[in-house]
Amino acid sequence: MFVGICAPGFGRAQEAQIRVLAVLGHAGGSLDVAGHNPDPWWTNLCFFSSRRSLGLVQSLCQTHLRGHTWRLHNATGVDAGPLRASGTRLAQRAMTARVELTAQATADVSATMERLSVSHGEKGCADLCFATSMIEVGLDINRLGLLTMFGQPKSASQYIQVAGRVGRDERDAPGVVFVVLSPYNNRDRSHFEQFSTFHRRLYASVEPVSITPFTPAALDRGLAGALTAWIRQAVNPSSPSAAVDHFVDALVPIEARVRSDSPQERNLTRRAAELNRWLANTQHAEWGTLQPGKSSTGFLRPLGEDAPARADNPDAVNTTWLVPTSMRSVDAEAGARAIRHTRTAGASSEATAPTVAGATGSAEEDVF
Repeated sequence: MFVGICAPGFGRAQEAQIRVLAVLGHAGGSLDVAGHNPDPWWTNLCFFSSRRSLGLVQSLCQTHLRGHTWRLHNATGVDAGPLRASGTRLAQRAMTARVELTAQATADVSATMERLSVSHGEKGCADLCFATSMIEVGLDINRLGLLTMFGQPKSASQYIQVAGRVGRDERDAPGVVFVVLSPYNNRDRSHFEQFSTFHRRLYASVEPVSITPFTPAALDRGLAGALTAWIRQAVNPSSPSAAVDHFVDALVPIEARVRSDSPQERNLTRRAAELNRWLANTQHAEWGTLQPGKSSTGFLRPLGEDAPARADNPDAVNTTWLVPTSMRSVDAEAGARAIRHTRTAGASSEATAPTVAGATGSAEEDVF
């Protein structure tokens, strides 16, 4: 659920922002008082598009947050604080358990992520997490269900990525996203006026990615997989050997996207000729499997996997196709060794200089 907030009645946008934090903090305590599970909405994940706006809200939390939560206690009569040993509750939440996920944060990122996983009622549970674009990917904590965005993110894709950090457990922790927009910013105001329309067509607003198609690297990585997918879904041949006649047909829609006499067409022609030669020479009777961590014995192999040697002719060109199986890591892992305190050629015995493995010099100490 997305909730848009635009409050033009205050002298500055930060005043509305700190009041929203106070209200959401008081609401989490009120759920606890009412006997409901407040954990999904106890930790407020706060996203800022800039470090400057984050710093302003951080300062206001130090000086104004407690005063606003006290006013909410007086207005509602709800003691939203933690339980005392006597069984009564404190009047308000302290909201002092705050963490930060930014590039400039001094705390270890792994320790901060572990703290965000701590549930309500356990030692170390965070009340507020101030974050920047660092959280767009990699923050996958099921208990988080509350997100507050301060200002409209720079792009629709970033908006979707950040909003996806909460509500990952749809049944036990449905996500609620509060978008606090500034009435003094034209872009924020426009977004608020079109809030419902924008969210009904959210993915249609994603900006196109600026890329250079049909480069040699892109063709080397993706063409084999694209052709295989086309052939197997459009024709469904029984084996790679039976797919040779359909290879040219599979190239037609791709070639239609490329201008004639362009570098892209030459790259495509060169790579297609190589694949055609491999396909024509293959004797594979099975397509193979592309399961992570499992070697393929067929025609298709995961990108980065070493090609098996041919028993009949070890020096022959291998006739298997490499297909990427992940959109993130598609390269084989490689080990690296750093060598420190190496003596360079012509230097005195006292002079030392750092170098890398394979450089000229007499290594005195290896650090792995």
